[in-house]
Amino acid sequence: MIAGAASASPPEKARPAGEAGSLRGENPGTPRVTWLLPVKNGMPYIGEALASIAAQTYPNQEIIVWDNGSTDGTVEELARWIPDRIPGRIVSDRPLELRACRAALIEEAPTELCALMDADDVCLPQRIEKQVAFLSAHPHIPLVGTGMQTIRADGTPQELDWHPPSRHDDILHFLLHGNPFGQYTILCRRSAILAIGSYQAERPVEDYDLWLRIAARYETAILPERLVLRRKHGSSVTDLAGASGELSRAVAESFARHAPMLFGCPAEEARLLRERRHPCAVACLLRIAGHLERRRPMGLLRRIRSQSFVHALRVLAGPRDLASKAAWLVLRAVQIPQSAHGGAR
Repeated sequence: MIAGAASASPPEKARPAGEAGSLRGENPGTPRVTWLLPVKNGMPYIGEALASIAAQTYPNQEIIVWDNGSTDGTVEELARWIPDRIPGRIVSDRPLELRACRAALIEEAPTELCALMDADDVCLPQRIEKQVAFLSAHPHIPLVGTGMQTIRADGTPQELDWHPPSRHDDILHFLLHGNPFGQYTILCRRSAILAIGSYQAERPVEDYDLWLRIAARYETAILPERLVLRRKHGSSVTDLAGASGELSRAVAESFARHAPMLFGCPAEEARLLRERRHPCAVACLLRIAGHLERRRPMGLLRRIRSQSFVHALRVLAGPRDLASKAAWLVLRAVQIPQSAHGGAR
């Protein structure tokens, strides 16, 4: 075991929907879902987001919107939808910063299943129906995301679309170098989020930090179908943080903090790896592969030949790391396509 690494243990099982935190008398086939939506000055997009929630094919839903001091007509727009067109309530007397707001929404949710949403995005009509069906079929999984299509501020599609890894092992490999989850695509079990301490890190990585802690304790999944339209505009929190460099620094800090538990990698080595400054990324990644095998066996050779692992090596090898670049060329020639791995276990 690597010095400073946490002991290996298999992922825990999540509670099935309805076992904790859900409303009494629910139909187990259609457990009630609560949408959790934080907002501050959500105009002009909030109306379209709410319309997409109202248009969901899933029949059993409600919403909590937490307004954090909007001054642009957002509260008035919310009142046109809630509770007449979407059952639920608006919290407008306790403005909070984003991390505290997301944590408060989880605490306030009356149901076990919670759908996360941002005020400037749009859901396709079958999003929740398909996610609930998946979690019902996989009661050990507490969180499922979806693919997404990026749209411009005016709603027209961009060329870039998001095809995330779908199974947990590929998700773990992706977490080595990026964030495979869109916060705005998640359906989760409230009890699992509370069990790991809910949101803890400050923006802009409050969600990424949560996914790292979830993945260290539970199995996760992402539906490959694009069920969310992600709006890109210069005033979003993530775009502003990325432009300032704040995002990359915060991501590296969060990754280093959780790498000992999740990847069996000491924090300082993890930071070097994440920042592409490790002198031999392939050696570090092979040790991480061994740690992941002890927690969740899939076959060491199969793991290091997986497309997601080979891609992680390519991304994380620094410009002077010739050994890792050579190893990537070898593994690329024998890699196993991601689609050949199968679905959730």
